[in-house]
Amino acid sequence: MIRPGDKILSFKLSAFLPLLFLGLLIEGIYLFFLRFFPLSLFYSQLTEVGSLTRYTPIWLGALLFAFLLLFFAFGLAVKYIAKYPSKHRLLFILLSTGIFGITLSFVYPLTATELYSTLAQIKLLVIYHQNPFIISPAAYVTDPVLVLAGSASRVVSSPGPLEILLSAAVYLFSKDSLTVALLAFKLFFSLFLVLSAFVAYKVAFVLKSNKAFALSAALFVGWNPLLLFITNVLGQGAIVMFCLLLCTLYLYFKGKYISGNIILVLAVLMRWESLLLIPLFGLYGFFNQQKGKRRIVFFTSFLLACLSCISVYAPFWQGWETFSGFFKEQQIHYQSFSGIFGNFSRLLFIPFYIYCVWYAKRGKEQLLQASFLTFVFFIIFGMNQFHLWYIALPTIFAAFLSGRYRVTSIILSISALFVSVSFSYVWAWMPAQNPTTFGLLGVISYGVIILPAILYFYLSSRVERAS
Repeated sequence: MIRPGDKILSFKLSAFLPLLFLGLLIEGIYLFFLRFFPLSLFYSQLTEVGSLTRYTPIWLGALLFAFLLLFFAFGLAVKYIAKYPSKHRLLFILLSTGIFGITLSFVYPLTATELYSTLAQIKLLVIYHQNPFIISPAAYVTDPVLVLAGSASRVVSSPGPLEILLSAAVYLFSKDSLTVALLAFKLFFSLFLVLSAFVAYKVAFVLKSNKAFALSAALFVGWNPLLLFITNVLGQGAIVMFCLLLCTLYLYFKGKYISGNIILVLAVLMRWESLLLIPLFGLYGFFNQQKGKRRIVFFTSFLLACLSCISVYAPFWQGWETFSGFFKEQQIHYQSFSGIFGNFSRLLFIPFYIYCVWYAKRGKEQLLQASFLTFVFFIIFGMNQFHLWYIALPTIFAAFLSGRYRVTSIILSISALFVSVSFSYVWAWMPAQNPTTFGLLGVISYGVIILPAILYFYLSSRVERAS
């Protein structure tokens, strides 16, 4: 019988305490956000973190320090958990991810009000029975909830139809209450973050059959400050797409390609950015089949899954006008390479993308590396305007790769969060506020986000090749 004083129990407890301490430290930082930026106090306002803190430098410093401390604790946890794998450790990761998510769900969206624009588009569908792909919330200026969409009220919906339908189902439970709707969205998406951490564990274990590596991958997804921030603070539905992409990886690596094709198409129907992965997964699946009948079956199922997208768009279909929101969004160039060179930047993205597609067919790890690089090149050259959740696209693939990829994704995440938080402060402090200075600030912001990660990845690659 094991007693409290026994060495075995003492060792296990001492090995678990550092991870528990790091989890408590992270939760303490999230409680700091909840204490000063509660959703219950600001939910009926359309504002941002700079305005809430009156643009004081000390608040900006405190927020940046909090994010830096979060990533420091997160990095230590990822490094530590691989040393002491235990069958109970996965349960702790999933439970703590859920606790972090619940805490942050009660925090006001600090840096983006996309949650309010999504809510307005869903109310347009559920309450007013209008097509959000055609009609903008600005058509109902007397509705207080639709007014909260701000400048986005003049834009029709650009997410995929599956995200619209899924969000509409969540909204039905809110009974048209703004507070309940905001919390329902955040808590619902929080479930997908927990599920993503679990699927990441399964993917990593299939990839390397190493429990320590699988646990670190699960923690890299579940405790990731960027994923928690965009999911629970900003209420972004992108986490559903991330979860579906992880499920696609698991099914592909298990050899269940037909099921994987279906899940991949569902991810595309959530948000169009995952469309970039279809050629990568298609070539990987085709060349990793035995020649003959299996390749024909895979190609047929892959083609049918892609064509099934049409059926999901059917309830919203109004000809090419259905995609008007997407096309209008592509005309906005800000905080991106296209903000400097316009659509010419998309041409620069093409050769890098072709290389990634060709590279992905070689094997599992190459598919992961190519997916990571595809979204990094998309952020550098392909995106027309900066969205914080774009930075999370390479993050979910970095969880299964070497330290170089993980560190690059962390640098990207820190830089992006710093820019998102500090932008409103710097803009408010500028002596001249005009379109020229606004554009200049956007270019500087883009450089701050991209350059540190590119520099690190390039230098670490050279060191790795030299060794």
